[in-house]
Amino acid sequence: MHRIITFVAGTVLGGGVIYAVSRTGKQPTAVPAPMQFERRAVPGDNTDNEFLKHGYPGPVSDFMLRSRYAASYNRALRNPNWVAEHLTRDNLKGTADRANSEFKEDKDIPPMFRALLKDYYRSGFDRGHMCPAADAKKDTESMNDTFFLSNIAPQVGKGFNRNYWA
Repeated sequence: MHRIITFVAGTVLGGGVIYAVSRTGKQPTAVPAPMQFERRAVPGDNTDNEFLKHGYPGPVSDFMLRSRYAASYNRALRNPNWVAEHLTRDNLKGTADRANSEFKEDKDIPPMFRALLKDYYRSGFDRGHMCPAADAKKDTESMNDTFFLSNIAPQVGKGFNRNYWA
């Protein structure tokens, strides 16, 4: 008898919760459309893009073209799918100093998919550049572009992303 009473009570309670939730009238939150960048090349266009002259290496869901690199951003992982750059001697020369740049959230990424500075705080991971800052010494804009979190992936710090490599 106890089992029957428990079953009936659970059914009534569950039905009441379902009824109450369905009456709130809230609509599901819409997912923002893929982002649009000011400096954007659409895959398949015939562009003379120095970074991608041999084609796109993978997914191009949220494609971005910065001053020194091109990338595809993965909204689910909040990391780049891939980053492509074209290294030349001229790009490695310059006066831009990473000490004048700061890591920053990429405001071009919709907030719900954006990597945040607090994601790295006390996480045990360093912010690892996919397009290294040292490859963008040409000018300040190029250097600053490498500090967007959309160009960063978590990396083990001690013994991997510090000292010799930095």
